[in-house]
Amino acid sequence: MLVATKIICEEKSPTISIIAPLLAQLLSDTTATIEVSSLVREIKTAIHRDLSRRYDSMEEKKFLRISSALDPRFKSLQFLLPQDAQDTNTKLMEMAAALKEDDADMDTFQVSPDDKEGNPDPQTPETSASMCLWKGNI
Repeated sequence: MLVATKIICEEKSPTISIIAPLLAQLLSDTTATIEVSSLVREIKTAIHRDLSRRYDSMEEKKFLRISSALDPRFKSLQFLLPQDAQDTNTKLMEMAAALKEDDADMDTFQVSPDDKEGNPDPQTPETSASMCLWKGNI
C-alpha cells in the first residue's frame, strides 16, 4: 500500500492508466496466505475484500484496461490474465478501426467555395501546409 501511494503521489500528474496495474498488484499482494501472524492475514483479507469491490463493473474495467494499453509503460498488459489482455487488445483494435473509418469519412468532406463563412476549399494550394512553409508563413 505504501509503494502504491508513493507511486501516485510522486507523479506530477498521475494518469488513469496506472490504476489497473496498481489495483492488480495490490490484489495480488493482499491475497490471503498463511502468514506468521493471524493479524496480518486478517488485515490483508480486509484490504483485498475492499479493493475487490472497486472498479468492479465491466465498463470500468474496460476503460481502465484500455487506458493502460495506450500507456507505453503498461501496453504489454502483463498485469492481466492472458485472455483479458487479448480481449483488451481486440477492443482497442476495433476502436482504432472505427476511428480510421470516421477519419476516412471526414477526408471526403469538402467545403464548398460559396461557404458563407468564407472558408476556402481545403484542397486549394494556398491553404496547404507546404505552401505556408514555402511562403514563410509558419
